[in-house]
Amino acid sequence: MTKNKKIDDIKSSEEQTLNKSNSKLFIILTTLFFIIISFSAYYVFTSNPKRIFMLSVSSFNRKLNNVYHKTNQNYFNKLTMNGIFHMNVDFKNNEQEEYTNMNQFLKNLNQTNFKYEYKQDITAKKLYFQLIPVLNNEKITEMNYYNENNNQYLLIDEVAKEYLKLEQFPIFEMITNQKIDDYNYIMNIIKDSVFENLKEKEFISSDVKIKLDGKEQAVKKIELSLDEKRIQEILNKVIDDLQQDKKANNILTKLYPEFHKYKNESVDDKNSSVFHFIIYTKKLSNDPLKYAFTITDSYTKKEIGLAFTDGKTKELEFIQNEKVIYTLEITGNEEKFQFELKDNKGNRLGYGKGNIQTNKISFEAWLELNKDIKMNYQIKLNQENEKTTSKMKMIIQNHKNEELLSIELDDEHTSKEEVNMNIDTENSRKFTEEDAYKLITWIQNVISNYVTIE
Repeated sequence: MTKNKKIDDIKSSEEQTLNKSNSKLFIILTTLFFIIISFSAYYVFTSNPKRIFMLSVSSFNRKLNNVYHKTNQNYFNKLTMNGIFHMNVDFKNNEQEEYTNMNQFLKNLNQTNFKYEYKQDITAKKLYFQLIPVLNNEKITEMNYYNENNNQYLLIDEVAKEYLKLEQFPIFEMITNQKIDDYNYIMNIIKDSVFENLKEKEFISSDVKIKLDGKEQAVKKIELSLDEKRIQEILNKVIDDLQQDKKANNILTKLYPEFHKYKNESVDDKNSSVFHFIIYTKKLSNDPLKYAFTITDSYTKKEIGLAFTDGKTKELEFIQNEKVIYTLEITGNEEKFQFELKDNKGNRLGYGKGNIQTNKISFEAWLELNKDIKMNYQIKLNQENEKTTSKMKMIIQNHKNEELLSIELDDEHTSKEEVNMNIDTENSRKFTEEDAYKLITWIQNVISNYVTIE
């Protein structure tokens, strides 16, 4: 009896162990099943060329957003700037008699101090700019520009004694952070509309190899080719969707007052140029590595375009008839970078480097597109407390390194994060055709003064 009980206990224990093992095995198998299903669903979802293409576009748009936010970190709501800038233009080989007027003009221009004042109050939607050129301690003229809530005003005494009201210009939507939010809202509608209206058969997927950071890599190539008629069809659908969305319509109407009146257009499909949109992605993850855009002209049948490779070394390629004619290579980051321009044979045509710090900027470059002309550029900026000085210089040389033309710009200004703006536009009037004629006359007189004053 006791012996049989022990045998039953052993069997019961084994059954419990087996049941526990079966439970664990079931959980493991179930987990594996869902992993495989999830992976398969992900692969099916993302291996669709049309979907990969649109996801890559979204990825590129996110990169643009990151660049925007990094470059707008030092955004000032209130700002007042007062400064003077001076230019020096030296045109060589101009001793001939026919250059007499130009020489006098440049001489006076080089002796002019341009005094300016700039104010902005973004919250109040006000912006003011004044420019006064001073030659030989005498004021040549004075120009005042004012923008309040996108209403533009211009004051030039030689044209009118009161502010002249110009057409509206949405400058505040362009310089505030709200712009990027509006941009993203519009882009999301455009992406959804384009995705809805593109056809699966319009996408071609293939396996190719590209060079990434000097190494050959197997990738997936997705190409979308559309003629002008098809692009116009899609554009018409996109505009319909934007006009039907109240928020999008309001945003775009502020920027382009005639947007809500836009009507669908048609394109003659005869002799239509073809637009090629190409994206190269990693084979498994479908992460975008390279973007390309080319146009095949309907008349010449020639192809031109650009390609951008997003590796550790950024590459911008200039394409002509399926061949890369120039390559711009960029290394580094947003703070310290350098670039190099090469032709299709690997010859260096240009080089440059830059260093951007909080209070100091330096940049220099040279460019030589042919054997006869070489261009040099220099930019330096230094900020100490409220004072900022900057210098920009461009030199054009011949093949003997002799200077043909040099242009220098020097600026010195103070800036404060405060503003006091009391511009009275109560007596302003609308800008007329007669004012336009006076404005042209004013420009001619200013130029004439620079030629005649000695």
